[in-house]
Amino acid sequence: MTEILSPVNDLLQLHNNERVILSLIDKHTTPLELARNSKIPRPTIYLTLEKLKARGLIKRKKEHHKIFWIKVPDKELQYNLQELQKNLISEETGEEKILLEEKTQIIIHRGKDSIIRAFENILTQSTKERLIIIQGDDSGKAWDKNFGLENINRFNNIIKEQGIITELITSKKCFTDQVTQFGLDWAKTYEGRSTRVQNIYSKYLSYSSQVFIFKNQVFLISMIDKVFIEINNEQISKLLVSFSRFIQDHSEIFDVNMLLREQLNKKNVV
Repeated sequence: MTEILSPVNDLLQLHNNERVILSLIDKHTTPLELARNSKIPRPTIYLTLEKLKARGLIKRKKEHHKIFWIKVPDKELQYNLQELQKNLISEETGEEKILLEEKTQIIIHRGKDSIIRAFENILTQSTKERLIIIQGDDSGKAWDKNFGLENINRFNNIIKEQGIITELITSKKCFTDQVTQFGLDWAKTYEGRSTRVQNIYSKYLSYSSQVFIFKNQVFLISMIDKVFIEINNEQISKLLVSFSRFIQDHSEIFDVNMLLREQLNKKNVV
């Protein structure tokens, strides 16, 4: 139970009275015993017990006409925590924020509107920054299915307008498939967006997720699940940048703009 209570405190941001009472509850504990052991007034004890019960952390039990309070079993507590985490996500913004320490913040964006809003904010605030993208072969299909070609083209234009220096780790197959799928408008919009593209064998990229790496931020994206995980931590970013550099040093670079022009010419001929 001790291992579980630590994330409980972090997740729910329990007040001091709640922490004290939760730590004192044993197998069978009465409000009177809690008041004696904690020096907290009994009216506050009753109010706090009801709050902890509403959060699924304790249960009320009656034996021999006497009321006791007990902690819920570990498995039940873990389930209740999962449900609480879901409820903590703002219905209005679709965001769940987790502040681990001063220099680390994790924000989970869920749903179409939340992801579009977050993506626009990130790109418009990243003028002339360097961006490394690791892109799965099927990510374009997932973007199109959930967000549409109009939003894809709009994001590509924002990247170019903001002067974001984009380096891409993907496969040639990804681009040829996307030209076929999205057509000439997408190809014209994408042309000139990426300054450096590394070709990786498709067998290593047969998924629909992406990783966006900025100087101080990392974004893990699963478009199929409509989840966009933002990690603000400089050390994590540095590690992933170094890992990306290793991939770049051991893979083939190719001219994506030339590839796009070739595909465009084929389309025009047809």
